[in-house]
Amino acid sequence: MRKHPAKHPALVLAALTLLLAATAPALAQADSTSPLREMDLNGDGNIDKAEMEKAADSLFDRADTNHDGMISKAEFKATQAERIAKADSNGDGVINRQDMAGRLQRLRDR
Repeated sequence: MRKHPAKHPALVLAALTLLLAATAPALAQADSTSPLREMDLNGDGNIDKAEMEKAADSLFDRADTNHDGMISKAEFKATQAERIAKADSNGDGVINRQDMAGRLQRLRDR
């Protein structure tokens, strides 16, 4: 039997670490309101393990809408649907390159 992903915080942390590694160059150029800067709680220009864990906890808590300590398929799908809706600038239900570029620009402008 497979264990529920919520029971593997190391996997969640590893996924977020990979995400951070991919976006680290943007941290140096991010403005003070960007999501990357928001993760840098002490403002030192780096994201340490404690800051990463806090971000992971925050992401988990937002997805765990019934607060049972697990993310169900329905909660996961709802979270993904929200992300798609935010990026889908023309409302056609899919994200194309133009939608993605627009979403990234809106995140930069925050």
